[in-house]
Amino acid sequence: MARETEDYGGAVLGELHDQRETILRVGDVLDDTSSNLYRSDRTLRGMLRRAWVNHMMYYIIIAVILLIVFIILYLKLS
Repeated sequence: MARETEDYGGAVLGELHDQRETILRVGDVLDDTSSNLYRSDRTLRGMLRRAWVNHMMYYIIIAVILLIVFIILYLKLS
């Protein structure tokens, strides 16, 4: 009886050890995933910032072209 209990306890201890290793591996995977998400977030923010700057540059270029056209028209008509 005591031997069976000891064997059963050893088996449970082995299973607990395996489960601990699994939990530690999952923790490592979660850390890697979190790191990847952080890098992805930074990359996407950079892309959005560049897209916004490009968009603003288009507006500035259009405004400058329109200003030049209006100045030329004003000078021609006066």
